[in-house]
Amino acid sequence: MTTRTATTRVRRLSFAWTLRTCLAVLLAGSFGATGQAQTGQGSQQTGPKSRYFVTGGDQGVNWIIRHSDATPFAQQHWFIQEGYVFGEHAIAVHRNRVRTLGRNAREAVGLTSLGSEYTFRGVYTGTDFAYPIDAGTLAFVDATTDGTHIYAVALNLNVVYQMDMDWSNPVFLFTVRPNDIGITYDPSNRSLWVSNAALNEFIVNYSLEGLELSSFQIPTGANALALDPADDTLWFTHGFDGTLYQYSKEGDFLGSVTYPAMAGWNHLGGEFDLRIRGRSRQ
Repeated sequence: MTTRTATTRVRRLSFAWTLRTCLAVLLAGSFGATGQAQTGQGSQQTGPKSRYFVTGGDQGVNWIIRHSDATPFAQQHWFIQEGYVFGEHAIAVHRNRVRTLGRNAREAVGLTSLGSEYTFRGVYTGTDFAYPIDAGTLAFVDATTDGTHIYAVALNLNVVYQMDMDWSNPVFLFTVRPNDIGITYDPSNRSLWVSNAALNEFIVNYSLEGLELSSFQIPTGANALALDPADDTLWFTHGFDGTLYQYSKEGDFLGSVTYPAMAGWNHLGGEFDLRIRGRSRQ
């Protein structure tokens, strides 16, 4: 009986992965950016200059976004158990490798899920990452890295944690604001930018010791916060319409761009590879 149940579950997971792979292939034929917004200076917005990796953990599909293109690829570990969707949300990118973390539902159903490693083209490398055993009930849905450590906000506790590059050994760093969710590393001053999911809140720049260095207010919420190393601007998602927003680090709104293929999806994790600036810590 046990063998039959395990076999049935494997078949269901395999079927679910096949469906999402097919969905990613179908989406690949329809991706692209339309309705590109005007910046405050009136120039045309064409999307991030560098590769912006964004997770859609609830749907089991990740995205590679650059200029006007949004290319999907299937998450390696995605399943539904007892009504809970286990996908890959938090993400860190370094040295041409994309590393994701699964979901923590220990408190609800006693389960966590694996994260994965992918190439810059979205190819699974065969490397998996377990949810940190000593994370307790911590819920990470976005992350960043300086090349030495991974940093993430535990959104259920309003705390920034530092981890090893394989997502292990979470260490408390400092407390942030309620509903803070997005995070990205800034190599120019070795700091962290943290964003909030609620409307009319602030994007805040913190030192690694938790000292507030600067902040600016935005009208939307901000998920999947990331810093494009090509032009030193901040990008994030908000809502379900497939729109990305761009701001300067001084708080100037620079524009937005909408990717129709991403509409209706929930995107929480996002990162660029800061290594290309040559200023990440080694």
